[in-house]
Amino acid sequence: MPHALSTSPPSPVPLVTCHIDSHTNLYHACNLVAGLYTLEERGEIRLRVVAPHDGKTNYTGDSLILWLEVAHASGAVTKAAIDLFDRSDRFALPALAACDVYCKRSYYEPDLSAVPGGFRHKIRPFGLNYACRTSRSSRRVLRLLAADYLIRAARSGVLGFRALLAAAQSVQVRGFLRSPLVEEFEQPPTVELDPVIVFQTRLWSQDELGPGENAEEINGDRVAIVRALKTAFPDHFAGGLMPTPLALAKYRDLVSLQPDKRREFIRWNRRCLIGIQTRGLHHSLPFKLAEYLAASKCIVTSPLRHVLPVPPLTGVHYLEFRCPQECVEHCARLLHDTRLVNELRSAAWEYYRTEVHPAARAARLLHRIHAAETRQSMSAV
Repeated sequence: MPHALSTSPPSPVPLVTCHIDSHTNLYHACNLVAGLYTLEERGEIRLRVVAPHDGKTNYTGDSLILWLEVAHASGAVTKAAIDLFDRSDRFALPALAACDVYCKRSYYEPDLSAVPGGFRHKIRPFGLNYACRTSRSSRRVLRLLAADYLIRAARSGVLGFRALLAAAQSVQVRGFLRSPLVEEFEQPPTVELDPVIVFQTRLWSQDELGPGENAEEINGDRVAIVRALKTAFPDHFAGGLMPTPLALAKYRDLVSLQPDKRREFIRWNRRCLIGIQTRGLHHSLPFKLAEYLAASKCIVTSPLRHVLPVPPLTGVHYLEFRCPQECVEHCARLLHDTRLVNELRSAAWEYYRTEVHPAARAARLLHRIHAAETRQSMSAV
């Protein structure tokens, strides 16, 4: 595991309370939770992870909002809502009203105009996300959830127990348990990789998408890129469309033959030199961007619309394309330009260590929360 950024929060060590219960979308939240547990293990924070089943907290109950409370040396407590929505135009207004800092994964400045003016100053970009865990975070979270399930079941009777059993078997919980460990994604730029271009993506039917999303547009872009890469690099391209019923029915010749089980795919994908990325749903930044950075790949991506706390730079951390032909041209250059490959991989690895590794992400977040508390204290003087 790399030594991620470990600039400690201001002394004395702050107490961080994180709210998780049976409704929390652990698949999306597990990265930050793993980071917090790592900071606790290093002695940089004191951590309490609680299930707010007593109804006496400010937790909002939205599955994609992670609620933190940070107790500072001054005695002040800063309430932070971590918004993990794909959509940049969706905000949890109760959380936004109750918190002091609102950190949004899909941060797009024009969409802030829909937020009431008195709340906009709270909103900050959160950064990249991807699903990963540590052994410590897995044990602690499962222990907490087991206790929460039992308490809720005892209060709700047989029907409540059945509902909680269904929640325990939900996609979110199973996704958390099947997520690879942090170190399974990681690979420094000194590791020699196979000269392979990888792009494995899925198609969506219109009824699987939310309002404002066009399946024909999203799928068309992905199909065109897969086809262009498969044609241009018959000996160097691997991947394609995931074998969903839609892909098998319409584009069987483009369906990937590579692993599609999460951990098997990560293990295979890590060996490929070049990673391709297109925009996610609602223009979100897909998890694969963070995964590519962790593996110190050469990244070729469509434009990144959403804002990050420290933006990666095109030409430094990745190469940007706007059409399939430009994607092909970048890949051809990377297969022959060793110096560019080394520069991109080194920059990607450094960005991962300082901005994306779960402990680095959590440390950066706590510093922003502390800065918000400092601003509040100064304005109160």
